[in-house]
Amino acid sequence: MVNSETAPDRKPLNVEAARAYCQFSKENLGSYSGEEMRDIIVRLTELTRQASDELTYWLDQREQMIMDSERYNEMIASLVGRAAMLKDAESKQNTKNKRITRSSFHLK
Repeated sequence: MVNSETAPDRKPLNVEAARAYCQFSKENLGSYSGEEMRDIIVRLTELTRQASDELTYWLDQREQMIMDSERYNEMIASLVGRAAMLKDAESKQNTKNKRITRSSFHLK
């Protein structure tokens, strides 16, 4: 089952911070010092890593759900096939029993 919470080894992605960094324009960036720009780059690199981790986590969850779904579908198909086979065998047995009963009746 997919858990909407983040895994313990991952920090949750700060979407608001990422949105704030997306609002930068060339004019805004020109007003920052070299040290501030390095800090921004470090923070953007960290946000990129977190976003990548989050994407990887959810893609893995999606893949697991697809595999589970395929496994369940195979089990259901197998059960339906087995039930049909048993029903067919039971039907053939009932038909055979009816023939024997009819034949026995005519012999008397």
